[in-house]
Amino acid sequence: MPSDTFLPIIRVSGSNYDIGLQIGKKFRDRINSALASSTIFKLNKTKDQKQPEWLERLYNQANEKFPQYIQEIKGIADGAGINFRDALIHNFRHSLTIIDGCATVVFKSPQKIIMGHNEDYEPTIGENSYITIAHLENNTKFLAFTNAGSLPGNAWGFNSHGLVFALDSLAPIPSLNPDMNPDFGFPRLFLDRYVLESQTLKEATQRTRMYSPRSGIISYTIISMKEFRGINIETTLTDITLTEINDVFYHVNHYTSETYKHLSLNAEVGTSQERYERGMELLKVIPFTKEGIIQMMSDEILHFDNRMDDVEGLLTTICTPIFEISANSINLQVYPQSLSEKEKMLFSLDSLNL
Repeated sequence: MPSDTFLPIIRVSGSNYDIGLQIGKKFRDRINSALASSTIFKLNKTKDQKQPEWLERLYNQANEKFPQYIQEIKGIADGAGINFRDALIHNFRHSLTIIDGCATVVFKSPQKIIMGHNEDYEPTIGENSYITIAHLENNTKFLAFTNAGSLPGNAWGFNSHGLVFALDSLAPIPSLNPDMNPDFGFPRLFLDRYVLESQTLKEATQRTRMYSPRSGIISYTIISMKEFRGINIETTLTDITLTEINDVFYHVNHYTSETYKHLSLNAEVGTSQERYERGMELLKVIPFTKEGIIQMMSDEILHFDNRMDDVEGLLTTICTPIFEISANSINLQVYPQSLSEKEKMLFSLDSLNL
């Protein structure tokens, strides 16, 4: 299990407000520390002070469709002793600031599907992250890596319906929907959480397209234990495309699907293209095993080791989860961020333990 200092686990249940309250109380110090030191939060706080109507519009549309998640954020704020508006700014951050980072690789064989993911983010948020295991009133259970103070669901995890998730941000394409303001798009974290609670790949796909325009365009890689099937969904502001995963799949932070990859040509995609090309080179030489994924995701090009990003500033790889999915089991192993410590697994958890 995770230590008390890095990726501790909390088990919560009850109403959404109760879940948020339990998280806020348990991780009060982490949440306050994260917000106090986050460059992204400070940027968005300043933006809110200059344009308060921005947050109010985001709040109104989120509260109309997902009042339960607003209540969960309210619980987090109450439990952590932070201002509710600050909690909203933090959870609407994809609507206010562009986020870059993360990478996902999948190996599928007739016996097993293995998925690895580098979770990249701002170090001050990452070092205060935790694992949430929630039992919801709708009888869904999930495990989710959680950035301090955030709704669980915007990074990686799995649920009791046998769906495994890994999310990668996508670089925005200014030429796409030029007359549409993505800043007022439907808040990404709410959609991510809604997708996390899906029961089937079909339902997850439907949920990714339900609300548009959306903010924080995203790549969802989703594996179904029950269907023994994997898909990738790339979103735009208003649409999605689905790619079936048949054997090997790799995704970083720009469009790679046949439908949308042309959108990333000559676009500003940060380090994504470099990491994608390096990953494709590694796929030619590494074994298609868990050990191969560790080797690949530890590569100095793919791995953020306190690297400066053009948009956000400092980014780091917080951790690397590896999922092994068979016909009746999901096994999760999580490795720490330091390249020199990759051989030291943080913890292992089987889906049966939810």
